[in-house]
Amino acid sequence: DHLLQEGGDGSSSKEPRAACRRMTVLLDCPLLSEEGVNLCVVPPGSLEPPLSNVVQVLQLDWSTGTCPRGYTVAHLSQAFIGDDASGKDIFADLDQVLLSLLAHCGGEQHCIWRCRYLHKPRAEQRWDPASAAGKALEACRATGSLAVASDPAAVPQLLAGSEVDEARRFFLSAPAAGEAPAAEDFLRKPVHVAEEERGNVMEDLEFFNEQMQEAEAAPPASAALQAAVATEEQPGTEDHQGDAPQPAIS
Repeated sequence: DHLLQEGGDGSSSKEPRAACRRMTVLLDCPLLSEEGVNLCVVPPGSLEPPLSNVVQVLQLDWSTGTCPRGYTVAHLSQAFIGDDASGKDIFADLDQVLLSLLAHCGGEQHCIWRCRYLHKPRAEQRWDPASAAGKALEACRATGSLAVASDPAAVPQLLAGSEVDEARRFFLSAPAAGEAPAAEDFLRKPVHVAEEERGNVMEDLEFFNEQMQEAEAAPPASAALQAAVATEEQPGTEDHQGDAPQPAIS
């Protein structure tokens, strides 16, 4: 249900550092009303008891390539500074926000799966390079068989930093047994998203064909009706039929 991954900066500094409580939830209905990418900010005073800090809720659906159609993925996050060993449930605020949102869309049965974890960024140097194990890991990293990615920043919670560029660099420089990877192979569009897009294109094409067939099957208008319409559409023409000339008054 939750993971506690302790991080560290590899130094003896005791200064408080920013960290983040996070929750990822898979649902069979949207928590927020609209489709696509949606963001909701829950102020501390909006719930009772009040939250210790703002909770951000990011909702993604099938249109973003995150999950199949009919499902929704929600990310809840709450930043904090310093030690989080307060004696209470450290994810209580995230649970409170999730339950409040679920209450508006039918109840807890719509929550299929959730994962709660602490996000505390670590230093890139994860081992002692002077040790035997550290030397082996350094050798692997030098040959490219091992890549050490930086942890994402804890704050701001929902903005990407250099993670995508770093992942692309690792992907393109990875040793390959056969053909080397190409730039277009990185983050290739998921199959289910491509199928959804092809399905939407076919639906639009079928609707267009139906409209064209209906237009061709419509009975042709009579020549007299077409002439009348053409006469009415000519600019500057007026129908004076039935107007008799008035005699001059001397």
